[in-house]
This record gives sequence, C-alpha cells and structure tokens, in this order.
Amino acid sequence: MEMDEVLEQVLAYAVDEAKTKLIEMGQFEPFTIVVENDNMHIESFPGDYDTLRNDVRDQVKTASSFASHYVFCYDGYIDTSEGTLDAIIVECAERDQEEAYAIAQIYTVDESGDGGMTFEDGLAYIGPAEMFFDADIVAKAEADEFEAAQREMERADEQAKAAEMLKRLQAEKDE
Repeated sequence: MEMDEVLEQVLAYAVDEAKTKLIEMGQFEPFTIVVENDNMHIESFPGDYDTLRNDVRDQVKTASSFASHYVFCYDGYIDTSEGTLDAIIVECAERDQEEAYAIAQIYTVDESGDGGMTFEDGLAYIGPAEMFFDADIVAKAEADEFEAAQREMERADEQAKAAEMLKRLQAEKDE
C-alpha cells in the first residue's frame, strides 16, 4: 500500500481531528475531506451509518470530476483475533486508484469511568475499501483536462510563433 504525500497528510489531519473530538466530547460526527488543488472541503454527516454512507458516496461521486483525493472518517470498531476493538476508521483514496484504503486508529476507553482514552501508536491498515470516486466521471474529467492542456500548449505555440514573426518584422523594419 503506497499513498502519495497529499493523501498521507489529509489522512493524518483527519485522524488528528477525530482524536481531538473524541477526547474533548467522547464522540464525533462522521466527516469527509475532499481535496481540490490546494483546498480541503470538510463536511460532517450526521445520521445512521447506512444513510450517511450513501450521502458520502453521492458527495464524492459528485466531486469525481474535480477532486484529487478524499477521506471518509468515522468512529467504529474492528474485529481482531483479540476481540472487537474501538477504532477511528478512515476510508481514503486518490482519484486514479481502483480501490480505496481502509485504515484504523485503534483506541481504548479507560475503564476508570472518567472517559479517558489511550490511542495505539501508529495506524493499522485494515484492507481495501469501496471506491467512492466514479471511474467514468474521473475518466471524462481526465480526458477534458488533457484536451484543455493540449489547447493551452497549441495556444502558447501560436503565441510564440506570432512573437517570433513580430520580432522578424521589427528587425526587417529596422534594417
């Protein structure tokens, strides 16, 4: 599993935000972070898990034409050989991946009853997750971006030729 630097940074930000809210309030609303260029768009999703998952899927699908990365973060649990463990779950992906990653930040609630929490060192890779980016929309957006880049290169080439022609005409006039 290899993430690019942007996804690593957004993942770390999401986990830090979730930890802070868990420590301060004992819970947090599931949220997404959608990355567009240098901007992060954060949106919370209250409600039951199935409804919010559909809402997140729709939000990311809509962003498929312009977003480069997304993170979906929620409080959940993972089943392990040691039993069921509380975890901050993060599903995240880059636009050109086939599958998203599911990552967990495992934590325990102190049994003293004071609401204190202990977070495991490091994140745990759970496995692949459902990709919320729409592959058809992404492919069309990438084709559109390629065409726009080609047009821009052609325009720059035409401008360079026009500047060269003006330079030659000026040189002839000065002779």
